[in-house]
Amino acid sequence: MKKNLWLKIILSIIIMLSAVTAVILLLLPRREIYNYLYEQQKLELQTQISTFEAELNYDGLIQQIIGNQKITGLSTYDSGERLNQILIWMQQIYQISKWICGIGILLVVAGLLLLRNQKWYDVLKLGGIITMALSGCTALAIFLVRPLRLFILESQYGMLLGNDPVLLEIFPRDWGLYTCVAGLSGILLIGLSLLILYFVSRRSYKPHKF
Repeated sequence: MKKNLWLKIILSIIIMLSAVTAVILLLLPRREIYNYLYEQQKLELQTQISTFEAELNYDGLIQQIIGNQKITGLSTYDSGERLNQILIWMQQIYQISKWICGIGILLVVAGLLLLRNQKWYDVLKLGGIITMALSGCTALAIFLVRPLRLFILESQYGMLLGNDPVLLEIFPRDWGLYTCVAGLSGILLIGLSLLILYFVSRRSYKPHKF
C-alpha cells in the first residue's frame, strides 16, 4: 500500500512538472500579447520604431529561444553580449522543458497502467491539487521576490533581460504581467481539468478495468 502511495505521489509531481512545461512550450512562441500591447500603447509614436520592426525583433528573440535561429540577439540591431547570454540561458530552459514534458507524459501513462487496478484516479486528484497549489505559490512569490515583482508588476525588464536600451524600448508596459497571468491561468486550468477528470473517473471506476 505504501509503495502504491509513493508511486501516486511521484506521478502527481511528474504531472505537475509536465503541466508547467507544457504551458511554457505553448505560451512562449505566441506573439499575440506583445502585438496587442505594442499597438494599444501606441509605442510606435514614442519609440520611433515601427510596429513591424518591433514585432520582427520580438519574433527574432522568440525564434532564437525555441531553437529555430542562431543566438545573435536582436534582429535589426547589434545587441550586447549580456542579451546573448540571456537568450542562451532561456533556450536551455526551453529545451529542458521539452524533454521534461515529453518524458513526463510517457512516465505518467506508464504509471497509470501499473496502477490500473489500484484506484489510479487518485493520481489525477493529487496532480490537480499540486498543480493548482503551484500556481498559488508562484503568484505569492511574484509579490515577495523583488526581481519578479519588479519585472512582472512594475515592468522593469532590465533586471532580468539586461540593460539593452533598444530591447527595453520595444517592450510594452505590463507585458510581463499579461504573460504571467496567461501562464498561471493555463496552469490553474490544467489543475482544474485534472480534478474534474478525477471525479468523473472515480464514479465510473470498476476494478480490473482501466
